[in-house]
Amino acid sequence: MALIRSALHRALVKAGSLDHASVTPAVFATLGIKQEAYAKAPSDVDPGKSRNEKAMMQLLAYRLYEDLRRGWRVIQPNLEQCGLLQIEYPGLKELCENEAKWAAHPVLQGASPECRYKVIYAFLDHLRREMAIDASVLDPAEEWDLRQRVQQNLRDPWAFDNDDIIRQSFLFVLPGTTGPEGFRDRTLATGRNSAGFCGHGRPGIFKLIFPLRLGSNSFSRW
Repeated sequence: MALIRSALHRALVKAGSLDHASVTPAVFATLGIKQEAYAKAPSDVDPGKSRNEKAMMQLLAYRLYEDLRRGWRVIQPNLEQCGLLQIEYPGLKELCENEAKWAAHPVLQGASPECRYKVIYAFLDHLRREMAIDASVLDPAEEWDLRQRVQQNLRDPWAFDNDDIIRQSFLFVLPGTTGPEGFRDRTLATGRNSAGFCGHGRPGIFKLIFPLRLGSNSFSRW
């Protein structure tokens, strides 16, 4: 994991910011490792070359998302915990400044845009750190394909161990409701105040940009 974190940091230093579509290719390019170092059957021609690279890219995407989990590494904190990475949600500030969107909300309608931003940013961070992330490599339906592709094409130390648990994304639902069949869900009812996760960004922190996917009715129910 240390190699991937180092590559992510160097990729962010070079690019300044990366989004969900560009981060994995950037980390893969920054690693700069030859197929002999990660592939069971290295090849410089297709289809073997593309097959090996696709497997490696899938693994990197999975490891990058997995490393965003809340507090799972105490001795080796991730880049965000070290203050070297800041997550952004594009469009969030504009959404919070749109008074019409909050007119019917019982609490946030009277809040300032800055207050809304802090609260919702903290809420989204809470969901993200609990693996409520819309990513194909975390989709329960894609778990078998991910494991098989990695196991068949990648060598140690990149391949999964037999005992490795493939993490899946969660869906957070309102109390008394359930998510779609096949997905793990968690209720939004919690004794912990998500606003407690709010912090102020510091200058010089590199940014990994997550897509903001909130429908028009997503926030009206909070």
